[in-house]
Amino acid sequence: MDQSIKKQPDRRQIRTKRAIREALIVLMEEKPINQITISELSESADINRKTFYAHYNTVEDVLDEIEDNILAGLSELMHVGGIDGSNMDPEFIFRSINAIINKDIDFYSHFAHTGLTSFLQTKVKNFFMEGLEEYIGNNTELDSHTVHFAAEFIASGLVALYVDWFENESRISLQDLSTIAVKIMLNGLEGLMDADT
Repeated sequence: MDQSIKKQPDRRQIRTKRAIREALIVLMEEKPINQITISELSESADINRKTFYAHYNTVEDVLDEIEDNILAGLSELMHVGGIDGSNMDPEFIFRSINAIINKDIDFYSHFAHTGLTSFLQTKVKNFFMEGLEEYIGNNTELDSHTVHFAAEFIASGLVALYVDWFENESRISLQDLSTIAVKIMLNGLEGLMDADT
């Protein structure tokens, strides 16, 4: 057998790590991450400390993995949809984000209520900014400063929409949120106002 092939985690390992991640998010709704102990997290996840250390070294490692998983999921969906510096389909972007959220909406709802908007406004925003800057730069004659500010504006707005949707427990669907956002992205505020008349 080829030793270079990475051994896939079994279902028990996947369930354990999921329990740890979910327990951390619930605890983070109550207190900052630097006040959460491994003992407390292990108890909340219904595991012992030895099991925790089989997967992670610190509480922060769990959060890092959550962040990495979110970005990896976004990256994979963008790749599958052919979203890159030459192709930027807003409808596909929002469908992709919605698919990730709908797959585990309770988890993301808890995540949004932890006060981790700073994470959303940095890592996720920067993920989208990178693609947007490349796309805008490749398809316009705008100078680099204008390209940067346009990408910043769009990416920040995109992230803020989802944060607001979760934090205010919006009664509109993710699909309706996407429809509004796509209209604004493609046609600006005037396009949205025209569509309403």
